[in-house]
Amino acid sequence: MADPRIQRSPGASAGAGIRPARKLGRPPQVKAHDTRRRLLDIARGVYAERGYEAATNKEIADLAFMTTAALYYHFPSKRDLYLAVHDDARDQVYTRFEEVLDTSQSFADQFLTILMATHDLNEEDPTLAQFLAAARTDMKRRMDLQQALLERASHRDQFFERIIDAGVRSGEIAPENRALVQVFITAVIAGMTDALSDDQSIHLRAIEAVRAALAGDLVQPPKTRRKRAS
Repeated sequence: MADPRIQRSPGASAGAGIRPARKLGRPPQVKAHDTRRRLLDIARGVYAERGYEAATNKEIADLAFMTTAALYYHFPSKRDLYLAVHDDARDQVYTRFEEVLDTSQSFADQFLTILMATHDLNEEDPTLAQFLAAARTDMKRRMDLQQALLERASHRDQFFERIIDAGVRSGEIAPENRALVQVFITAVIAGMTDALSDDQSIHLRAIEAVRAALAGDLVQPPKTRRKRAS
């Protein structure tokens, strides 16, 4: 069944603020995890707004109230920090997907559940979707990032193959259409992330449109017109 929230138009979301930390040198081991967490959150917001090329480690360090030397203690290079942010964002997204997924459901219900999870994540932290959308642009501009990010895309494909498998077992998906459905999923997820994440009400309407399309209610076959008698 479609999530009942699809029928609602929620108000604008509010992004979570970042709490400043005291200035750090080389962090004590007990606080290294907290410092790394804060850096990943701050860097994600900077990369989401500016992209990889325009963002600087100095800006990120300044926002974290630390020196660039302290930042390099955790991440040896700008590329290392960027890829760590990407891995962290991916892990947050797919951890949520795993939490909400019910593999006993049909393909359509599982896919709609995932789409609603993206909606909830965007409500909680808009920088996740903003960063992942920006990463696709960064990947096209930077060949040194492209291969690393393409390798990480296999995780996404493997996750959705499980949902497609459920559709094949239920008879919703013909085995020969597996590849087409994989492309459909990628197009929907990427399109909604890149184009609709800034407006939660439109994002929700898009999920309802997908639900209607999967149910065969969105588009009907054209009506056959009767020919006039000559």
